[in-house]
Amino acid sequence: MSLVEFGAFLDVPSEGFKIVRGFTPDTLGWENYNKMDYFFSVYRIMQQEFYVRLARSSSTKLLVSSKNLSVSDFMLHYFLAYVLAPKGNNYIKISDLEMMLLFAMKNDMKINWAYVILHHMEYSKGLTSGYPYARAITRILENCGISLHREPTKKMGNTSVITSSNCLKNMTFFKDVDGIFKHTDGENVYAPPPAPEGGYTIEFLYNKLHEIDICHSSELRAIRDDLNFIKQQNYHQSKDEEEK
Repeated sequence: MSLVEFGAFLDVPSEGFKIVRGFTPDTLGWENYNKMDYFFSVYRIMQQEFYVRLARSSSTKLLVSSKNLSVSDFMLHYFLAYVLAPKGNNYIKISDLEMMLLFAMKNDMKINWAYVILHHMEYSKGLTSGYPYARAITRILENCGISLHREPTKKMGNTSVITSSNCLKNMTFFKDVDGIFKHTDGENVYAPPPAPEGGYTIEFLYNKLHEIDICHSSELRAIRDDLNFIKQQNYHQSKDEEEK
């Protein structure tokens, strides 16, 4: 199977920069790339403050974390760490490969995702946390005409369920009163919106309370749907265990 066919099976590009861990591309656009320099250029905390916090902590390891990236950059890294180049644990840490991919994406560089994923699959074979490309491998086998009808299957557990509430919690975001997603930290506190023109009226307050009630009802409905989904998964899992 060629790299072009591999990319076609996964519906990802097979042309562009070939980015792999341990090697920085030696081509135009990468001349001045440095992992830590780029990290501090997109980090919300100044370099001096970062090292002051590191000195105050009991840790001796330099953890390049995505926690204090901007909201958009954090979301990009979250998608990389969970979907495109998944890893078994420590999702918040930015690896060398992930930093180069962030640099390429934010600079509108064309990435050979087929090459990136194929080499990451090779690297993942040595991970103790398991092989993270079950869906991709299934799709490749199906495209090659290999029947999986009689193969054993394993239902995804609760830890594999990704919901909007889980994503926001893991990324430490919240939706502010202005409708914008922000970091949950001291720099982003809830600020009251400006007073409407003409001041507050009974009609205005009633409409605002009605909007809040609708919003809360929608959130509660979404939580109930998530709970029912988890209950159904637990039920089917217990039934499978009983049948075994």
